[in-house]
Amino acid sequence: MARTTQKARPAVFWLIVGGDREGIGAKPLVLDLLGEEEGALAVFSFVEEAQMYLQDAAPQESWCVEEVEAGELVSMLVWGSCSQVKWVALDPMPPQVVDSCEANQLVCTHWQDFLGLLRGDSEDAAMVRSWREG
Repeated sequence: MARTTQKARPAVFWLIVGGDREGIGAKPLVLDLLGEEEGALAVFSFVEEAQMYLQDAAPQESWCVEEVEAGELVSMLVWGSCSQVKWVALDPMPPQVVDSCEANQLVCTHWQDFLGLLRGDSEDAAMVRSWREG
């Protein structure tokens, strides 16, 4: 019996990004957290969640939802436009939600821990896989 191998699709996430229409200077949404200067990169597991957040809390008209693969996200956090970010907020709540700042602190993880989970270097990698497959 022949075994078929299925190529795994890279993990994808969605970000809310803003900038000019040509994408020049586009920056992902970074949330302000109480007591944290660096803020938290808003990362969404489903496009619908990102679109709802954008609809409820669009910073400006020029913001949109963009798909990003895990490798791109790693590059952004380590070397790129988000290298100053200390936290990653997984599926954050929009600001209109009561106590969203405090609630968003609960869905935050340190960016290095997040990268470890993406690479599967952590005992919690199974939790992230189940979160992604939801």
